[in-house]
This record gives sequence, C-alpha cells and structure tokens, in this order.
Amino acid sequence: MPPKRKKPKKRSRPETIPPEDLIDPVQRNEILRAFQRSLDEEKDTLSIKESKRALKELGVDIKSEEIRSLANEENFRFDESAFLHFAALKLIQLEKSNKAFDLIDTGGKGVVVVEDLARVAKELEEDLTEEELVEMMEFVDRSGDGMLSRKDFARIARKVKL
Repeated sequence: MPPKRKKPKKRSRPETIPPEDLIDPVQRNEILRAFQRSLDEEKDTLSIKESKRALKELGVDIKSEEIRSLANEENFRFDESAFLHFAALKLIQLEKSNKAFDLIDTGGKGVVVVEDLARVAKELEEDLTEEELVEMMEFVDRSGDGMLSRKDFARIARKVKL
C-alpha cells in the first residue's frame, strides 16, 4: 500500500491593511473634517450626493455611479467609518496616479504628450508606432488638445485600477 500523501500546508495570506491605516494623520483629519462639514444637520450619515461633495473637497473627482456601485440600494448612506475607508482608498489611488503621471511627465510640463508616451514605451521595450501612441492619446484626451492633463490621467488610472 503506497504511503499516504501529506496535505500541502495552506499558505497564509498576508492580511490586507485597510486604506485608512495607510494614510497619515493629517489626511485622516482632512477626511473626517470633510465628512463633518458635509453632514446634514438631521443625520449622522452622508448621502451619495453629500459624499461626492466631500470627496471633491478632498480633491477626488468621482462620479455618483462609482459611489453607488458600493451598494445595491439607491438610498445608500456613508457613516463616518465607511466614508473614512472609501475616501482613504480614493486618496491613495489619486496619490499613485499622480506619482505615475510625474514619472511620465519628466519635463514637469504638467501634461503628458505623445513624446512622453514614446519614451515610456521605449523604456518598457514596447514596440508601438507613433500612430498607435497618437490613437491612445486621442482615446484618453477629453479636451482634444493632444495632451493629457492630470485629470485625464487620473480618470484612466482609475479605470485600470492603477
């Protein structure tokens, strides 16, 4: 009779650190102040519209649909803890997007142009034609000026979950 096989040990996953624990105390206080300023006098939670306003105050431009996707109920409301978690997550995403933008915009122009994309593609050893790069820019560039603003970049970074 063959020997019994031992079951492989399950690898323990590292615990995910909540985003509110990854931000500094100043950011945490800004989020909580934005929450308090946006509260309706009668309630201790924020509606989707109030949450959007509070997030905009923090520099996070977000669509109501993205907030609404958190819950399957139309009248979803954030309590302080849930808002802190969500806002911290969005601030971290925005910070990552801004860092990536700064890495691409090496000249500090405040915009990303086709030449910047070509340089990054070359550094990543991606074989992209100028036509493909222009097409990428046109897809993301909402203003049609041939340049990506931080806002354009943040929008696409959010979509690809950068």
